[in-house]
Amino acid sequence: MKHTLIVTLMAAATLLTVAEAPKKAEGKPAVKAAVAAKASATKEAALKAGFDEKVWGNPEFDGKTYTPKKTSWKIADNKVPSSWYIMERNKGDRTFAIVPHADGNGSFIRISGGTISKDLRKIGEKNTFHIRYKGKGSAYLYVIRYNKKTRNNLKSELFHHFKNVDVKEWTDAVFEVNMPVHKDGERRVFWFAAFDNSPFEIDSIYLTTK
Repeated sequence: MKHTLIVTLMAAATLLTVAEAPKKAEGKPAVKAAVAAKASATKEAALKAGFDEKVWGNPEFDGKTYTPKKTSWKIADNKVPSSWYIMERNKGDRTFAIVPHADGNGSFIRISGGTISKDLRKIGEKNTFHIRYKGKGSAYLYVIRYNKKTRNNLKSELFHHFKNVDVKEWTDAVFEVNMPVHKDGERRVFWFAAFDNSPFEIDSIYLTTK
């Protein structure tokens, strides 16, 4: 790998340091102000697979945001989407932004030089991540596991490496991750780690599980 990543699982324990309607012209029907956006292939696939927002909230980075604690990240408008966290773990520049789509339908995130994460609740053995992205550079997708009671590390999963990619159009990808049954006392955390200065843009990340 271009970058050697030393994963310190105990660091995961500190992740949470998270118009008026047009009037009718005479004899003509009113014209709708906007047309609803068609769902992306990523969203459609996740819904078809039984996506449950109670298990995995805010997959499209829309809605509520929060202001993170003091950080060395450069965060646009000082806003991070609810249910997601940024990790203070790498040297160098780290930038993050929530960016509205040009058509006004929702938002996506732009990240470089760091990691975003989300806790995984008690999930099944067969897990599928549905991701819509574009960008340039390298990034890693992990599930980090450790025992909260004993603070022992458990086997984690590096399940995809975007290696020196250059993707200019929104692309839909699906990744299967099989893991042991979630035991009491265990914590699992999803990481999207983008280490290059060139930003990755992510429109949505869905999780479906069995």
